[in-house]
Order: sequence, then C-alpha cells, then structure tokens
Amino acid sequence: MREGTDAMLQEAAAHSAFLGSNSSSRGTRIERLVDSLKVSAATAQDPVLKLLEERSKTNSTSSHSTTFWISNQLYIEDATSELLQKLELESSIAEIHEELVLTIGDHFKVEHLDDAESGTEILRWGVEKIGAEAVWAKGIMGTNVTIAAIDTGVRATHEALRSNFRDEYGWFDPETKNSFPFDFSGHGTHVMGLIAGTNDIGVAPNATYSLCNSHYTTTNNNITNKAMSTTSNYKLFTPLQMGNGLELKNRIVFGPATRARINPVSHAPNEMNAIYYEQRAGAGLIISEGCAISEQGFGWYGSPGLFTEEQAAGWKEIVDRIHKKGGKIFVQLWHMGRQSHPSFHTNNEVVSASATVLEGGNTRDVSGDRTGFEKARALTLNEIPGVVEQYRKCAELAKQVGFDGAEVHAGSGYLIDQFLQSCTNKRTDHYGGSFENRYRFLHKVLEAVKTVFPADHIGVRVSPSSKYGGMGSVDNPEMFTYVFQRLSEHGLGYLAILDGFGFGYSDKSRVMTALDAKIHFKGIVMANCSYTRDTAEGVVHSGAADLVSFVRGFMSNPDLVERFQNNWPLNDELAYEFYWDPTKGKEGYITPPSYQAGHRCPLKKLVANF
Repeated sequence: MREGTDAMLQEAAAHSAFLGSNSSSRGTRIERLVDSLKVSAATAQDPVLKLLEERSKTNSTSSHSTTFWISNQLYIEDATSELLQKLELESSIAEIHEELVLTIGDHFKVEHLDDAESGTEILRWGVEKIGAEAVWAKGIMGTNVTIAAIDTGVRATHEALRSNFRDEYGWFDPETKNSFPFDFSGHGTHVMGLIAGTNDIGVAPNATYSLCNSHYTTTNNNITNKAMSTTSNYKLFTPLQMGNGLELKNRIVFGPATRARINPVSHAPNEMNAIYYEQRAGAGLIISEGCAISEQGFGWYGSPGLFTEEQAAGWKEIVDRIHKKGGKIFVQLWHMGRQSHPSFHTNNEVVSASATVLEGGNTRDVSGDRTGFEKARALTLNEIPGVVEQYRKCAELAKQVGFDGAEVHAGSGYLIDQFLQSCTNKRTDHYGGSFENRYRFLHKVLEAVKTVFPADHIGVRVSPSSKYGGMGSVDNPEMFTYVFQRLSEHGLGYLAILDGFGFGYSDKSRVMTALDAKIHFKGIVMANCSYTRDTAEGVVHSGAADLVSFVRGFMSNPDLVERFQNNWPLNDELAYEFYWDPTKGKEGYITPPSYQAGHRCPLKKLVANF
C-alpha cells in the first residue's frame, strides 16, 4: 500500500494490520483511515470549487481551462470488504472500484519508424497499462468534477485517460508548450497533467498541485497567470540524512559515469580527473565512476581501479578536494565479469557466473582497439570467496583514502548482475537456480563490505529492466522484488535503481520503477536515468524516491544543482563521443563552463536527460 504523505503512510501501515487484528481493533483502524480520507478529500475540493465558481462568473464554456500537475496520489492496496463498505457510505468518496486497471496494450515497447519526408528515425513509445491498484476511490465535488486517485507511474498515461474516459481529453506540457494526448515528455512518474472541469478527471484526494498555463485561452487571467511553479519549495534542494553522521546537502546525485580519461596503464586518477570531480562538488552526493576492485575485475580501457597504492593516491586527491568544497563521495565497487576482455588479464581469460558470452556489440582491448567480447569462464566454488575478498579489500582501501561510503555495483550486466539474473546464471550449485541462491553472491559481498563501512554508508545499484550488457530475464520482476526485500535486512544507506530508458529496456519482462523499489525496500531509494529537473522533483515529492542521480546533465553542466535551483540555462548537451572517447582528453571533460550571470532560461530549457 502507498500514500502521498508520511501521515497517510502511517494510516496505511495501520491498515496493513487489519487482517491480523481482532474485530474491535480492526474497526477502530478503519475509522481512522476513513477519517483521514475525508479530511484529504475536503482539502482537495476547495480549490476545485473556487475554480468552478470563477468559471461561472466569467461564463466560460470551455472544459479545458486549467491544468493541474498532481502528485501524492492516494492508494489502498488489498483493502478489506469492511473498509470498502465504510468508504462507500462517505459522500466525499462516492464510488469504489476494486482491481481497476486500464489496459492500452500488451507490452511496453518502442517502435522505430522512418520519417519518409525528413529521413530521420522517430521513436514512438508504447505502454503496457496504467493501474489504480486494488482500489480507486473517487467522489463528486461540485458540478461534474471528479476527485480521483490514479497511478501515473508509466508512460502514455494521458493517452490512456483520453481513450478510456472521454474523446476530448487533452493535456498541456509546460516544458514544450505543446498540447496533445500522448506523453512524450519523460517519465511522468507520479506527476501528471489533468484538466479540472466539466466531466473531467480532477484533483486527487490529498493531492498537491500547482496551476500551470491554460490548455486553451481562458478569460480568467487570475487563474492562468499563477503559471509555473518555482523551485523555492522543491524537495530536491533540501538536505537528507543518510545514516549516522552523513547528511547530504541536497537530493541531487552526480551518478557514476565511466569517461575513459584515466591513465590506461596505471588505472590511477590524475590532476585532470581531480579537477573534473571538484567542479561537480555541488551535488548532494557524488558516486565515483566504477572502480575495478582487482586486476581480475578490470576491463574498460581508460577506467580507474582501486587496488594499488598509486591508484589510492590519485583517489585521495579527488576525495580531499570534494570534502574541501563541502561535498560527499562514495566509491563504486566494480567487477566487470564477462564484459571485460581477456587481454586485460595475465591469465588471458574473463570470468562470470556461468560460461556465457555477450553476443553482439564490441569493447576495447588493453591497447584501446575495438574488438568483440569473448566467452567467459564460470567461477568455481573455490574461487568465489576470493572474489568476495577483492570487494572487501577495495572497500578497505577506499576507507583509508577517505571515501564517505561505498556503492556495490550490482547492475548493468556486470558480475553481480550476472549472478542475479537467470539469463546469465546457469549454475546448478548453491549460487544458481532459486532466487535465494542467485542472491547469495551479492549477500556475501555486502557482508564483506559491511566489515569496512557502516551499513548505512553502503549503497547498492541495480538495473532490473535494462538490456545493457545483454541483460533481461523473464523472471526479473519476481527476482528483484525478492532482492529488494532481502536488501532491506542490511540497513543500507540507499538502493539505487536504474529505472529510466536511457540504456534501453529489456523486452523480457515489465519495467520496474523506483516505486517498485520503494514498496519492497525499507530505506532510501535513488531513482536514476532519463530524469529532468521537474520529473526528478515529481518522483521525490511523490515519495517514490528520496534521491535522483544525473550523469549527462553534470557532464555538460558542472554546476547543475545551481542551474536547476536558479532557473539558469543549461549548456548544450555534449556530443556522444565526448562521453567515452579517451582521445578527447580535457575537451568535453573539464571544459564545459559554469554559468555566467545575466541570462535567464525558459522552463523548456531546463532539461538534463540522464
């Protein structure tokens, strides 16, 4: 179950105990929840009624006059029949629909179309469904205005509403200034534009909202001129306490990004790398680019390691500079597994959970030349404890360097992900087969890292929906639900989930979002990939995530946090080759400038996609 605010979450938690309590206690808790719903509905209806009153004064006949951007939707999952009966008696919650799911297609998919006129490729997003899980409570507030709770955790919400509720349904996107029924503007995770008016879906119980530009011209300028929300009340820019003695100054994270600008022989950071990280110290938290935990774990030309004294010295300079700027930084512990190339290793072989090969694509060898992947050898039972020890030793070196914590990279098709997913784990021993067995390697790594850093200074990164690295398994939703629940046992600092589309979604199973992580993981959740400033605020404000990490936005804007907070324009996004090409040197690495005062940016420019 999930609600939009802490108070509602507490009520929902009380409701979760209904089935296991006696009838007297159950009745009391039902009454408390009903009372909370009544208060929320009453609070929500006031602005709607005022809006209708103003409309009547101006004799407006348009049903498309004002857009509300709504978050904090109300949900009650697995509600008892007793609770439903109580809710149905309330005038403010007139109708109850159990298990309502609006289906607009069988699969989440992307169609690649060729535009005959321009010759360019067009991406058309499809979506599986939108769902108001278990209960959709709605009530009539004023003249034909519906108060509703609707899940917006997937794309094309607007298209689904248009198809299922009324032919004239429309919406307005304040970033692009476009009005149409299909949502191209990004995640829309728990933030959605709705039209309040005759026969429209309206404001959700316990909703928070801001008035935006009108869909069509309206005579009531007092409403439409309230226009765009500012960042003054954005939760993104508020501090977050992460564990004991670790406070983040804001909730914007500079995420891990391999830039291939490290010495390709020593794998040790240099002065240019220190400048790069120091420039971005305004983030609430920095997560280092992946650091190979050992010679065996290495495999990306121009990437760093943290298993020698020379490498540690390079990282110490970076960490010290970030701390002097008031920043915090975690090291990312990285073993590439089958995504490495044999030429990096003295024994000329790569290892994985099983003997598999990453089909298609290419990598660089130890000389920096392009080449294909080669088949990995399965780690033996005797070897696995040694690999776990490599993670511990790397964490220990990071602690000596001064890192504030460590992130265990368990996603993107690297070694731990290769153990977690059934598409790469074909083992028949106690590290393969069942969910518990496939989780075992990650569990042992965490137990080892916890001997170095406090648990609440450790994060885990997963990517259950990504196809990067040849990944994607039919049982991922079930497997990663299990993983999230087991990770809750460790008291971790955070769980980071790559839930955006930047690296492509696997077509093997449904997309898992930050909300999946929030429901099943007891702790701080970091959303990641394809967020803009305002969709990031939406997912944080809704409670589905506590942090959001950006990478490409920080690449081209070292002062991204300040730009977001002050509505300053962003630099042009870097050309793709500047992300990873080691021959580019400082260009596109430390050359993107910080903002020069004197210019202000329209909202549509406030976009950082990754």
